Amino acid sequence: MTLRPLLQTIFALSLMLSLSACQPAPLTAQEHATVTELTTDMKTHCVGRYLIDMPADIEAYGTAKLRGIDAKVEAMTQEEFLHGMRKREAELKATKSLLGYQFLYGDKEYPIPGSSTKQLRSRDIWHFISLGSDGEPSDANRVIEAYKWDRGYRIKLKIEGSDFAMSRHKDEPWVKKKSKESQNDVPSKLQAVLSMLYRFRALEPGEIPKDPGVCLTGGFIQTSIVDQEEVSIEFRLKQYQDVFFEFDTNTNLTEKDTLLQRGSQINAALKSRDGKTLRKGSLDSKDLPTAEEWLASARMHAGALGHFFMLEANSLNDSAKTPLLSFNMETGVFEKYQKNIPEHASLTEGEAIAVWDAISRSIRMRPEAMDFKTVVLPRSTLTVPIVSSGQPCPESGHWITRCDGEPYSRLVFKGNLMPSIAVMQAVPYRWLPTRINTWLAQRQRLPTIQVEREVRWILQTFLE
Repeated sequence: MTLRPLLQTIFALSLMLSLSACQPAPLTAQEHATVTELTTDMKTHCVGRYLIDMPADIEAYGTAKLRGIDAKVEAMTQEEFLHGMRKREAELKATKSLLGYQFLYGDKEYPIPGSSTKQLRSRDIWHFISLGSDGEPSDANRVIEAYKWDRGYRIKLKIEGSDFAMSRHKDEPWVKKKSKESQNDVPSKLQAVLSMLYRFRALEPGEIPKDPGVCLTGGFIQTSIVDQEEVSIEFRLKQYQDVFFEFDTNTNLTEKDTLLQRGSQINAALKSRDGKTLRKGSLDSKDLPTAEEWLASARMHAGALGHFFMLEANSLNDSAKTPLLSFNMETGVFEKYQKNIPEHASLTEGEAIAVWDAISRSIRMRPEAMDFKTVVLPRSTLTVPIVSSGQPCPESGHWITRCDGEPYSRLVFKGNLMPSIAVMQAVPYRWLPTRINTWLAQRQRLPTIQVEREVRWILQTFLE
């Protein structure tokens, strides 16, 4: 044999050995039985705007942040919901500001157009507006928290705002320089929160929504895709409680590089945890064409030898319709204070990889998850009447109006109350002549208060 054929033979043998080392060993009979048990009866879950198939016996919990509003859904009975609401109301009423500010606010300060707190509570919708904490240093700070119960689930929404129109600093120059909306954004944020509550509903077991919107654990919020949307859902296997999954989507983030391009950082982290890479590469997935994965074994937080598998898609995209998506699986997750921590995770390497492949390859976008279909129609073809603030919306769509010469547009869903418009109104001094008040108003020197203007809305586009 000449030198060249000999070198070629050696290279071929080396390549075969290298490739075989990258392949996982065949599953044993016991491993095959475990994987079959976990993957045979998988259930489809709606997570954010995506679908994923998970083992049947799991626990799920999660949170979201939509348009700056924190959202969380929990399972509970109506009795538990009402007990919790009365308890929360009593807590807020009993809280006093350490600086002597008003702490709790109601319909008198922030009326609800076409409704009231009493009417909302009859529909299992509760809301509170407060200073936030007894030590809050600013009298303009507001915390809006709102709740709704529907068929065994409670959603909680929370957002912070500010109202300088009621502040002791309202006449300060730095306040007057703010736009009208930023001087008092509580009415608009309250309207946004209530609108989101109106569009929340509980999901039946196994139900997959057919409308655009976001799925949380047990609930669904009907909404089009927005730039400010974060969803995080965690799953845990009931039978193997050291096995966790986390599914995150975020329209606010864009990475500077992809998962595989961060190899040096991942390798450094694995080295510090006695870890090693089991597999890495791009996914062959038509549903997630940009997805990459990195599978590794490592010593976990409590000391057990486990696994950490990562999937990431849309890393470099900057469109809300292709949000940054990450899906992780961890095994060997035990609490440090737990007695008799096992040396190894409950799933073997082969079992973990097989379960990962079954679940991660099932991730896909939910049909019709992103946007409503809008139909722009000529004014002459619209049959929906003009609707005033406080009246029920007769048709889901984008509605337009004008107030004080300024145009406004709102997305309103059928059955919700048509909103009013919050504006700042100058208050003339009663002891001054009209011409002086007019002169002061022209120069924005008069004190102002926030008022709600009832307007007449015209439907601009339908939602199909």
